[in-house]
Amino acid sequence: MAQEDIDLYENNRFSFQRPIPGQSLTNDPANPLPFEGSPEYTDVDDAIHYFFSLIVDEDHYPQIVTALRFKFPIMDLTEVLLFNAFVEGKINPDLMLLLAEPVAYMLLYITDVEMFDPVIVRPEEDDTLTDEERDGVPDEFDLNLAMEQAGTADLDKEPSEVLAPEIISKLKQATSLLAAPQENT
Repeated sequence: MAQEDIDLYENNRFSFQRPIPGQSLTNDPANPLPFEGSPEYTDVDDAIHYFFSLIVDEDHYPQIVTALRFKFPIMDLTEVLLFNAFVEGKINPDLMLLLAEPVAYMLLYITDVEMFDPVIVRPEEDDTLTDEERDGVPDEFDLNLAMEQAGTADLDKEPSEVLAPEIISKLKQATSLLAAPQENT
């Protein structure tokens, strides 16, 4: 458990500003919260299409790319996307668990397309990282600072100016991770 979770627990342990046990059972059944009703998506494939359209949406995509470019962990962003979909009543908890891997792979594919190295988990969660590798990953993510830096970054270079021709030819030959599987004949 992270220290911030422990601090939050300690601060709220004796607080009277929290729901009492069973309070959700006293909510008005005529006006349930979105997650108390039937979810909008019950099929994994339909939910994957929903998340794909959410991620590539012209309003969300630049924000997601900026967050990932500035070392926001993929698994944390996956948790945020899935939890928000649950709270909005789009998916149920069981489907949320089934979607963790596909949504994480969608975000990983974005880092591949945008050509930068991803951070999968926070450094303190990854015991395989050395101290030198941890130094390159910020302790906290500041979205406002990341957006400001992204606005001033020089992103006008073509991939051919940055990458070797062999890498570009391999990228052009690679099949999409999101493409339908092909049968070998």
